[in-house]
Amino acid sequence: MKYKYFTYSILALCLLCLGFSILLTLSASEPRPPKIDAKILRTDDLSFLKEELKGKTIVMLGESLHADGTTFSSKSEIVKYLCDTLGFNTLLFEAGLYDMKDFDPEHPEKSLWPFWAESVQLNNLWKYAKDTGIRIGGIDCQFSGDVPDSVRCQELFSLFDSYGIEYPVTQKALRRALWCMARGLLDCFSDSDTLKLMLNEMDAATAILPDGYGRMYVNGLKNTIRYQFLYGVGDDRRIHWRDSIMYENTVWHLENGNKTIIWCANMHASKEYYRNRLNKHTDYKNLGYRLHDKYGDCLYVILYDNWGRKLSEAKRPYYLPKTNSFEYALHLTYSGQELYITELNRMPPMIISRVFEAEFEFDISNMADAVVFIDIMENAKYNEETD
Repeated sequence: MKYKYFTYSILALCLLCLGFSILLTLSASEPRPPKIDAKILRTDDLSFLKEELKGKTIVMLGESLHADGTTFSSKSEIVKYLCDTLGFNTLLFEAGLYDMKDFDPEHPEKSLWPFWAESVQLNNLWKYAKDTGIRIGGIDCQFSGDVPDSVRCQELFSLFDSYGIEYPVTQKALRRALWCMARGLLDCFSDSDTLKLMLNEMDAATAILPDGYGRMYVNGLKNTIRYQFLYGVGDDRRIHWRDSIMYENTVWHLENGNKTIIWCANMHASKEYYRNRLNKHTDYKNLGYRLHDKYGDCLYVILYDNWGRKLSEAKRPYYLPKTNSFEYALHLTYSGQELYITELNRMPPMIISRVFEAEFEFDISNMADAVVFIDIMENAKYNEETD
């Protein structure tokens, strides 16, 4: 019996040593989180932005996904602070230039994408816009509002009529083209000759129309039709074309000299686009790159990042980054917090997983002046969900 207990003890000790050895092996093989050597501030007091934004007249606010509700709330607070304290008075969305022309904060859904217009987290921003009268507009060539195709066509035709522009092909083909584009059924518009003639008419119209919403709208419309029929969804050449038009629209807005905030996705706000390193279309120049090239130090870019996401009713976050990532390192030290991270040039290139929803090694200082890090991101809530 004594030997039996002795044998069991030796066996237990061996199993313990084996388990300990496995743990050590796993620990050694697990990538270590990087060291975050940057200036880290809390966002519950935004007064530090007075110093950060000295001499800046354009601030771009990104977001990694158009469903990040906590980001919407955070960006709204920054917008209000910039307008109340630092003299900013214009807010431009990554939304249709034409659709946002007569933006009404009491009915944002008429002009703006539903994921922003109907978000509960943005209700306070619409109230603020109504109370203060800040100027709100759009920079995109895509259609973002709840405007029927028939209304779009009739207003375009009225514009052409007022300047004596002839448009026989456009009058017949435009509504069908818009219908196909809205449903992604581009193959149903198979008459390429008609498409070319319609675009030629729009080219001629932009040469006649004076600078203003009308000319910018026609220019955006014709180029949107071009790239949607030429390139599929996700093709970088399509994104490149869209950003080039958004750049033209933004510059047109900025000519009035107002201090301006631009609300858009991280991929448009970034001063360098990471996908140039992943595919053959390396000539891609996104909106942030173009604006930085033109306005230099007057531009300030803030990208948004997070460690984990969760649905509002979920107990645990999902879609977590690896342990060697920028986000994991911040989570270990600042769990549950929202941070403003600047002086990014003090950090070496490192794995960043959430800024562009792609795990890749980035030099974040080439892409942004600051990063707002939200440890746990809650998805956006919408008004019907709270009834």
